[in-house]
Order: sequence, then C-alpha cells, then structure tokens
Amino acid sequence: MKTSLLFIVSLALISAIFSATSDSPAGKRVLAVLDNSRIKSTHSTFFSQLEARGYTVDYAGAEDRGTKFKKYGEWMYDHLIVFAPSASDVVGITSDEVLEFVDSGRNVIIAADSDISDFIREVASECNVEFDQEGTHVIDHVNYDSSDYHGQHTLLAADNFANAPAIFKNINAPVLFRGVAQDIEEDSDLLFPLLTGASTSYSHHSSNSVKDLHVAGSKLVLVSALQARNNARVIFSGSLDLFSNKFFSSSVQKYSDDGKSQKYAKSGNEEFVNQITAWAF
Repeated sequence: MKTSLLFIVSLALISAIFSATSDSPAGKRVLAVLDNSRIKSTHSTFFSQLEARGYTVDYAGAEDRGTKFKKYGEWMYDHLIVFAPSASDVVGITSDEVLEFVDSGRNVIIAADSDISDFIREVASECNVEFDQEGTHVIDHVNYDSSDYHGQHTLLAADNFANAPAIFKNINAPVLFRGVAQDIEEDSDLLFPLLTGASTSYSHHSSNSVKDLHVAGSKLVLVSALQARNNARVIFSGSLDLFSNKFFSSSVQKYSDDGKSQKYAKSGNEEFVNQITAWAF
C-alpha cells in the first residue's frame, strides 16, 4: 500500500511551499469525527471559526455507524477531521478509504495524542509518518511552559515553525503542545514539518528512566503536512489539545531560572491552527 501511495501522492517540498493558500475548490462539506461528544465543546472555537468561513461541519462519534462517508460510490464530504486519537475504528472508515479520499483530491486533518490508536498509526505510516509508542510524550526540560514547573515538562512552549511563507504569516507567541512525537522520512518529497521540537526535546514515557529514544531534538516533529500532486492536503498533529479552547486562550511563558522570560497573554495556538487549516482546506 505504501508503494501505491508514493505513486498517488508524489509532491516535492518546494511545490508545497509555493502553492497558493486558498480554500479548496472541492467544496465546504466537513465531517468531524470525535472521540466523544465533549470535544465539540472543548474545541468549539476551532469549529466555530471553520463555520464562520463558510464550512458546513457534520459531527459524528467514532463508533457512529449511521454516518455515510461514501454513498453509491460518491464521497459525501470534501474534508475530513479526525479528533479521535484513541478510537480503533472511525465511523467504519478504513485507513485505505482515507487514502482513497486523499487520492480523490480531498483534505484531511488528523490529531493524535499519547493514547494514539492503530487506525491513526496506519494512516500516518502510509504517509511515511511514524508516531512514537502509545503512552509516550514529548518532553523538554528547557522549553516548557512555566505552568508545568512542578510537572513532567510535557507542556511545551514550541516556536520552531517551518519557513513556509505560503502557509505562515506572523505567529506572535509560542504554541502550547502536549502530545506524542512524530518521526518523518527525511528524504521524502511527500511531506514536511510545520512545527518541530527544540534541540532539547525528546520522546519517551514520562514516568520511566530514559533509555532508547524514538526521536529527539530538531528531528522530533510535532505537526507535519503532506500535499499531493492533485493538491489534496493532509495535516498530522501529535496533539489534540493544540486545537482546544483552553490552549487557544491560555497565556504562555517559557520557563527560565530567573523568571524573566517573555510572557505572552495569549498563546500562538489560535494563529497557528487558523493558518495551517486555511492551507489544508
């Protein structure tokens, strides 16, 4: 399957960077698959902003078998959002169907976390994205938010944004991130990082002593993107919280021993998410 995807989704990084950031001509119908109904409330700002831009969002629980993703050979939606990190089954959709959806020129946003399911892992693997093991977190004992001082330093204040002016304009504050790490194929022309860890970041079980590392430093990817020759686009985020109301509205300050690091009244999450969503859709 991976070989076929390489044939289907073959785009150089330079094409992704210089493509125009505009709404997909495919349409405005969005299916949002949620782990549970609470996510519609905890991530309501994100969904409200999509609707304000003219998108029609239908919501479905991951185990909802009444949702018709495809009917009589026709796709019922133009865009797919999967906010169901732990679901082993997503409204009866297979990983192969998600790839067919992309092959048809449609777009996908997938958010994982440390309870990542095999379904998300399979879709990501076919796109040459490898998430770390279930139960692991991205950890950084230097670039973490000061509110996590007494914690395990898994709440990152991340600001290593990709140099992609067609996707990003100014993002005025670090992004709060708590979740699982990605490792992407370095020589792949299919995908590229949007947000990476700092040189001091690493991925591991937060409660275990550090031994072998899946990925660390600037190779550690927090959010990645893929663009196909047919202009279909896919976003993989290692954090579902990144899209949440709480992270959108929270202040952010990188920890420093003297307490003099710059504090921002609002994180860069809302700016970051709005810009990558505009590009993806």
